[in-house]
Amino acid sequence: MKLTTLKNSLLILGLCGAMTLSPLTNTTHAAQSPIAIAKQLNEAFVQVVRKVSPSVVVVKVTQKTDTDSQMQRFRNSPFFEHFGEEMEEQFRDRLEQRQRRMPAPQGQGSGVIIRKDGYIVTNRHVVENAQTVKVLLQDGTEYKATIQGLDPESDLAVIKVEASDLPATGFADSDNTRVGEFAIAIGAPFELDYSVTIGHVSAKGRSIYASPDQFDADFIQTDASINPGNSGGPLVNLDGKIVGINTMIRGIGTGIGFAIPSNLVREISESLIEHGEVTRAWLGIRITSLREDPALRRQYSAVKDGVLVTDIEARGPSAKSDLEVDDIIVAVAGKKVATVQQLKNQIRSKKIGAPLTLTVNRSGKSQDVKVRPGELPSMDELRRMSMRGNRGRSDVGEEIGVKVEQLNESLARKNGIENGTAVVVSEVAEGSPAENNNISAGDIITHVNGASTATLSQLQEALSDADLEEGIVIKLISEGSKKLRILRNR
Repeated sequence: MKLTTLKNSLLILGLCGAMTLSPLTNTTHAAQSPIAIAKQLNEAFVQVVRKVSPSVVVVKVTQKTDTDSQMQRFRNSPFFEHFGEEMEEQFRDRLEQRQRRMPAPQGQGSGVIIRKDGYIVTNRHVVENAQTVKVLLQDGTEYKATIQGLDPESDLAVIKVEASDLPATGFADSDNTRVGEFAIAIGAPFELDYSVTIGHVSAKGRSIYASPDQFDADFIQTDASINPGNSGGPLVNLDGKIVGINTMIRGIGTGIGFAIPSNLVREISESLIEHGEVTRAWLGIRITSLREDPALRRQYSAVKDGVLVTDIEARGPSAKSDLEVDDIIVAVAGKKVATVQQLKNQIRSKKIGAPLTLTVNRSGKSQDVKVRPGELPSMDELRRMSMRGNRGRSDVGEEIGVKVEQLNESLARKNGIENGTAVVVSEVAEGSPAENNNISAGDIITHVNGASTATLSQLQEALSDADLEEGIVIKLISEGSKKLRILRNR
């Protein structure tokens, strides 16, 4: 920065400071100089770093060897059937001998002490599959650590060292953290221990995954420089309180990093400390925010904010309730929700099996629905629930890419179709809007853009008024689960 530019910047800062402070200062005293004000800010950063750094640790990890996965690849070989058990044992022995000769892979990240009795929070991906974990304090003291618990859904972990009276850092309320506030990251990027970078809270509520089901966090974005090795370290405010745990970056040197909000970190870490795991409540639904899709905002223009139920899992808790696809959830136990993450935050810690009141908007009218949350299944089980292959696909000319048939009355009633008639998908065209939205042969279409489609003529009429450019909202029943899909041209 040129000297003249620096002087001008400091002069502006000095004027702002003088105007702010003048009502509180004695008029007989001269206004502080720009340099003095800049030094005060500089000293504030120094004090925060001096206060927090003793709580920050370097996490050093020795990874487990990967014999089992290599053995599995050996068994999957097309030649495996010709080898026999003796050859398999020889192959395993060779792997183990080679791995004994080679040094175990090493990794390093960061963490922060949150309790004086040795509990440290870091990222799951820093310590997962670790054979040994050690932590290094700023004063050079090194401890062996054990893994207290891991939470894949939030990418958080708690590790424990046997020590007492350690310097711990407290949490800020991330809900009250404001965009534009100063943010300080402390960690060990590129094995450069106790590096400090300063920036701002760039944004809040960031969802950085294609599907909100992939992660249980709405991230804090920061321009404080974060690099590999910062993972698990704290992002703190000028009070020296944790506002987030740094977890990922978008390109090295871009100035775009993401931290898990402190309120979620506190909740997850307390559960891991007390129980060694996190048990989440689950409604068994998929939702989307009205804020996130122009087609939804147009169709549900009478509702200002909320989350639309698009799927109800047939084996999930909500399938046993009066909740319906096309309901818009606007509150959970009286607390308003407007985004997917807000709903997840409200549901996560609710008591399993206890009645929970959802306030929904259904066809323009507000009503309460009682649901008893279940326990969230594992990520693998959730993926299996969502994976369904399309059957009977071929090239067809219909606008949305389906061929349909009138469903017989007995099968319709078996699927809960009240009037005993419905329309079923018989074929789905490859690459069509229907296929792109996981509509399959056998799915029952019940509504298009809010209009009932119990007969072929009703479906034809509803589709004639629909526009793929604006988006077509389709309600259907798929393998017993109620779903909602928004079709449009890509």
